[in-house]
Amino acid sequence: MTGTTTPRLGLYKPDGDDNVNVDTDLNDNADLLDVVVGTTVCTSSTRPATPYEGQGIYETDTGKFLVSNGTPPLSGSWIDPVANGLASTNVTVGGSGGAATFPGRLLSSRATAASTAVDAQQVGDSVSRFNLRNDGQMEWGAGSGARDTNLYRSGANTLKTDDSLIVGGTVAATGNIETSANLDVAGDTNVDGNLTVSGVGRVQLVRKTADESVTSSTVLQNDNHLVLPVVANASYSLFLLCVFSGDTAGDIKFDWAVPAGTVLRWGDQTGTSGLASDVDVYSAPGGSTQVAFQIWATVVTSSTAGSIQFRWAQNASSATATIVRTNSTLRLDRVA
Repeated sequence: MTGTTTPRLGLYKPDGDDNVNVDTDLNDNADLLDVVVGTTVCTSSTRPATPYEGQGIYETDTGKFLVSNGTPPLSGSWIDPVANGLASTNVTVGGSGGAATFPGRLLSSRATAASTAVDAQQVGDSVSRFNLRNDGQMEWGAGSGARDTNLYRSGANTLKTDDSLIVGGTVAATGNIETSANLDVAGDTNVDGNLTVSGVGRVQLVRKTADESVTSSTVLQNDNHLVLPVVANASYSLFLLCVFSGDTAGDIKFDWAVPAGTVLRWGDQTGTSGLASDVDVYSAPGGSTQVAFQIWATVVTSSTAGSIQFRWAQNASSATATIVRTNSTLRLDRVA
């Protein structure tokens, strides 16, 4: 026998002058082809000892599909084709109504956080309608231009969108809800923590946490608690409930400090009204008796942001303190 063998499978090729032996030249080759054609089924401990480059195996004990890359030593040449080399290319699953099932996990290991892990598009789209980045950010679009909606982790324990969110059902939160855009809820909103809105609809409320006294002074001073911030070029509705006590000789007077250009116009339960710098006076009941007055106001800011500050003092100097009491409140609702 002077024939040769094939380089990959070692199939015997008789020389032209050889007599053909049915067992060695035909049957043995057929048996070898039957073993290696397609994927070789084995276990992790019975892998082929002399694989050829590109030979595929399926391990019944690990469930892995591996391919030999043909590099020495051949016994250690088995690689995962997705995790080694093919991961840098795109894997496309298509078809009408088709599905792909992955018994394990699908891992995307890319160089940057903004790299695409998964995206999806409709036939005919020029841009993927959905994109999942390696850092977990999800983006959506119309399929014809840049994606315009997102949802991502902005910090520890915080999920954020830079766009608007509309909820058709119920929003329930045990922590805080904060939005700088629009949050439209068609159902109920249940918040066990704080709800913070920075645009139109934002409600700010501050409560005095301690009594504050003024004795023998008619100089208007900033209240230690009743102050709230405002932004430029906005409109607010204001409400003040001031609970106080004091000597009938001292009484209480107040006005407001506002940012430059801001117009604050107030009115009270008696029908009296004025601007921020207009001073109003209320009579004290004497002794430790507490009474209250209410103020409503519109606040329109100009180009300067700042704070709306409640200021007060005794109307007439008295050695008996005038006291603005704990639980007095100031509220601002942004309306434009």
